[in-house]
Amino acid sequence: MGFQIKRPEKLRQSINRTLRFRPEMFERLTELSEENKISFNFLVCQCVQYALDSLEK
Repeated sequence: MGFQIKRPEKLRQSINRTLRFRPEMFERLTELSEENKISFNFLVCQCVQYALDSLEK
């Protein structure tokens, strides 16, 4: 099964970091977060978690 955007279940502990995005990537992520009514941060965290879980070992 591919990547699916989820709704947040509860707030979790977090660490602040600064990330830089290419403009086209930022626009796409912004569109997806707005379409799914979730925060930009929550979407980015889901994308990163999916990538980490899908890494070949």
